Amino acid sequence: MIAPDHVGFGRSAAPDPAGVGAGEPQADRGAVVLDAEGVSVQAQQPGELVGDEHDAARLARPGQAVIQLDLISDYGSNVALYPAFHAYFRESRVALLAVCGSHDEIFVPEGALAFRRDLPEAEIHLLPAGHFALETHADQIAALMRDFLGRSL
Repeated sequence: MIAPDHVGFGRSAAPDPAGVGAGEPQADRGAVVLDAEGVSVQAQQPGELVGDEHDAARLARPGQAVIQLDLISDYGSNVALYPAFHAYFRESRVALLAVCGSHDEIFVPEGALAFRRDLPEAEIHLLPAGHFALETHADQIAALMRDFLGRSL
């Protein structure tokens, strides 16, 4: 699984009820592509909004406030799934790469390091970044992903 942090927390592909007009930014184009050549991290397309402007444009779309509030209010339900996640990690010994910002105050580094309790071989990289490490260190993260997948697949 390749799961970079992205606005919409998995609902980024949800269609805008009002539609998207010609020439408007297409936020869903940013992607991680896995093919025979390896991994390519594509943060944007030419002419699209970038960084905070991109995020603001996505969050300003109709219905996003409700979606975000639903996601935040439901986040606690994930805790009930943790024992199953831990059991899967221990039993499968799946290869795991975690890359995050060492200054992330939302998903703190201790959370990434905790993978090693169930997966002692987990490969964990803490970059000198905050919560948006993919925005500031895309090339470095892509290189880590390519290397990891080259050794793991």
